[in-house]
Amino acid sequence: MVVDSEGYLWVTVSIPGDPMADVRVFDSAGVVIATVQLPGSVRLFEVGHDYVLATKFNADVGVAEVVELGLIRSK
Repeated sequence: MVVDSEGYLWVTVSIPGDPMADVRVFDSAGVVIATVQLPGSVRLFEVGHDYVLATKFNADVGVAEVVELGLIRSK
């Protein structure tokens, strides 16, 4: 779980063995306002207004790498 810079809660929901994971974004009332699909190897650790920082496991070298992803909000 991560709380972003706007106060929204991002919760990752994954199923063992599934290569993708759903990230559900909740507002302050507990309503899901968005769902984002990410590879299961990606773990969020910071969400800003226009970016997401995450770690991604790189199986080729056997380590986790920090990645920055762009974020476009609809509101």
